[in-house]
Parts: sequence; structure tokens; C-alpha cells
Amino acid sequence: MAGRATISPAPRAAEETKMEPDVFQVLQSVWVRAVGIPDNARTEFVVMEIARLVGDLEEVHLPSL
Repeated sequence: MAGRATISPAPRAAEETKMEPDVFQVLQSVWVRAVGIPDNARTEFVVMEIARLVGDLEEVHLPSL
């Protein structure tokens, strides 16, 4: 499939926490810069999929594509 990018899921593990429930806080929004994306994969769809791997997507700076 020429021109298509594949994103493989990262290995992950989950375990029960022993921390008190009151120690958790809500994370603030942050900017994340992704580098090394091939030119043929710099599409809005691919960049949004990569961004979703980091967390809840709020915005992709489309002019930088």
C-alpha cells in the first residue's frame, strides 16, 4: 500500500496501584512536537493518529505540516 503509514501499538502493562486515590491530579494541556515523520506521511490524519498515542488530542497545528 504505497502512501499509507502503519502505526503499531506500543507494548503496555497495567497493574493495580497501591497509591491513595487522593494523590492523583488532572494533567494540564501540553504541546508535543513530533519529529522525523516522513514527508509522505505528513497528513492531517496520520499526525492526528500519532497525537492520539500521546493522550487526548485537542489540536494539531496544521500549518506546520
